[in-house]
Amino acid sequence: MIDWTATSRELGHGTECLNLYRPKVICRCDNCNEPHVITIRVKSKINNNQQSWQCSRCVGGREEVRAKLSKSTTEQWKDDSYKSVRSKSSLDLWNDQGFKSKHHNAVNTVESRSKCSDAAIKAWSDPVYRSKHAISLANQLVSRPKTEIKFDTILLDLGIAFDTNYVVGPYTFDYIIERIARPKLLIEINGNYWHTRPYVMRKDAAKSSYIDNLNDFELKTIWENQLSDVDRLKTLVAMWVGREPQRRHINLCDIEFKIADIDDMRRFMSNYHYLGGMGRSGTCIGGYIDDEMVCGAIMAHPTRREMYVSDGLEKSEMLELTRFAISSFVHNHNLGSFFLSKLINFVPHGTKSIVSYADPSAGHYGTIYKAANWKFAGDTKPSYFYVNGEGWKMHKKTLYNQAKAMHMNENEFATKFNYKRVNSPPLKKYKLEIDQ
Repeated sequence: MIDWTATSRELGHGTECLNLYRPKVICRCDNCNEPHVITIRVKSKINNNQQSWQCSRCVGGREEVRAKLSKSTTEQWKDDSYKSVRSKSSLDLWNDQGFKSKHHNAVNTVESRSKCSDAAIKAWSDPVYRSKHAISLANQLVSRPKTEIKFDTILLDLGIAFDTNYVVGPYTFDYIIERIARPKLLIEINGNYWHTRPYVMRKDAAKSSYIDNLNDFELKTIWENQLSDVDRLKTLVAMWVGREPQRRHINLCDIEFKIADIDDMRRFMSNYHYLGGMGRSGTCIGGYIDDEMVCGAIMAHPTRREMYVSDGLEKSEMLELTRFAISSFVHNHNLGSFFLSKLINFVPHGTKSIVSYADPSAGHYGTIYKAANWKFAGDTKPSYFYVNGEGWKMHKKTLYNQAKAMHMNENEFATKFNYKRVNSPPLKKYKLEIDQ
């Protein structure tokens, strides 16, 4: 309805303005009662309160209006010509230095920043708004981090049912797992870089405090660097849900060996190799039972020149077994040596030698190489690895990669995450001579 008192006070005229062609008046929204200056037609039914009036915010908030607008907007953006026009107009606008300067000055005024701050504080003080925002954010997540994709595989291997992007109050959590007669388990996967930022740490602390005050949920956090120790992590998750991981015995004759897809191999090595990654690319060989990879290996030409020169070979005449792993959910006492014997079938013509290294610090002493008739070729120089206060072990190359991603050196990363350097015994080198 028109507020003639406010119109007279603010705009300096009253009902006499109806003699004008299109007068301006102050009209109060019949829904929120907020005043707005609008231009009306003299014959409008609003003049005599014959028709209700709502502001654009209230009209746009109606469900049927939002649905209609969403549908029309979706149809518009399906048109490539419309997208092209909108893209060009936006680029032209932001290439205009006058517009950029005007926009910068407008949004950086004290009044503008104060207005935005007040609006944000008012919105976030409303628990309904915070809950809706969390749900909307969860629905918008299309691509998922590699850390979560890796953790998906761990849960699937354990046979644990889960949901992702679960909303509790104003917060979204990466995973939720139902447990019998126990609080629901919420799991957060924290990246080492992002979740060590001060403001993100404050947000994580608020999420944790919020869950601590609820009896129906329990929150656990897994850090990115812990994903490299897959076996330990599986044991930990199984303990959280009250389930022990099961291993099944397999028959060697049931395994089909073939060239594996590189993405499948990357996922397999991320889950089952103690270094927690694929390393450099090469020939990927997988052992499958009913299309499920139970063992995998990667062979590539050596990168260090001294490896093949010391044996009097050319680079093309030597292969290095850079990765070799077996699923922790299958078992056969002879699987390792059996798989090694099958790798010869995938060696290219002209190869004279295959070398590999066993890491005693990871509990690998080369037993399977000896069983497959590989020859011991000596020890490398002593090395080191890292262990944190909770017993999580990290290979030096894995820690280096993590530190590099965070623009830190090894010592800075180790200090920040409480990792201590531990000297490890030298690697044991094994070699298989090939006659072709």
